[in-house]
Amino acid sequence: MTQDEIIEMVKQSDLGFLLGDNWMMHHEFQFFAKLVADKAITELESQERNFCQRCGKRTNDIHTCTPPQRTWTGLTVDEVDDIANSILTDDPVLWWRKLSQAIEAKLKELNT
Repeated sequence: MTQDEIIEMVKQSDLGFLLGDNWMMHHEFQFFAKLVADKAITELESQERNFCQRCGKRTNDIHTCTPPQRTWTGLTVDEVDDIANSILTDDPVLWWRKLSQAIEAKLKELNT
């Protein structure tokens, strides 16, 4: 926040009436606004750079971490057998295609 922004906030606040034609009070608000702006700048400059809030790592360059992954749920042998036995067709190419689609659908169901 800049000094001018702080003074503008004072003008718009209940303290704005104090600034009116009173040059001395205006000067005091300018001094106060400069102190506040300088403090804000100092705090920003002192913040640690390249610190990841998510994982707590500190790095010399840009760091990106991935969020925790969900646990993958696979199919048991019995589930695969049940899916394979449920597909009824005499065409082997079609049977493999239907098997792969059925397995994909089951995995999506378990993992979404």
